[in-house]
Amino acid sequence: MTRAGAAEATSDETTDAEAITTVDGGVDTVEEPTPGRASVQRLRRAVVPVVAALLMAGAGVTTWWTHAETVADNERVALDGRYLSAARQMVLNLITVDPADASAVTDRILDGGTGDFRSEFASRADSFVSVVRQAAVSTKGSVTEAGIERSDSRTASVLIAATSTVTNGAGADNEPRVWRLRLALAHDGGRILTSKVDFAV
Repeated sequence: MTRAGAAEATSDETTDAEAITTVDGGVDTVEEPTPGRASVQRLRRAVVPVVAALLMAGAGVTTWWTHAETVADNERVALDGRYLSAARQMVLNLITVDPADASAVTDRILDGGTGDFRSEFASRADSFVSVVRQAAVSTKGSVTEAGIERSDSRTASVLIAATSTVTNGAGADNEPRVWRLRLALAHDGGRILTSKVDFAV
């Protein structure tokens, strides 16, 4: 390489080096950041804590929301369980009859009823007791299946499949009966009561 070329190369290397470092007593020192770079660094230092706080807050909200949904789901499951229990008991009251206990049977049915169902049954309760006693009707029932058709916080529709055996003075001796019923249930004074009973198709 010629002296001119070497001098030119040295000059280029010096220029490149000066863009990065300065020499002070033989020790390389990093240049101070330019005003623009310092502003970016200050902005980063200010933004990072804010972003971290937002992420933590978001995580907290997500945890709270998940907990709230879990509580709501558990409450709904518990409520549906109460609906099913009330429907089962009402069906058992309707299809389990003892002539010696007919009045108590009607009392249990009326106690678990509300609305039109209770009114209609109350108007026929005396006739029901008379027929059961005169015909010596005895039935024993059991619920085989029960399911929620629909439900909310105030009402529900429950489907019940049940069987019973019937014995009476006309000659029936433990004859089987199959029942498919739809019950409408409602909250009434803190209790779950039956407001309607229909045969389900």
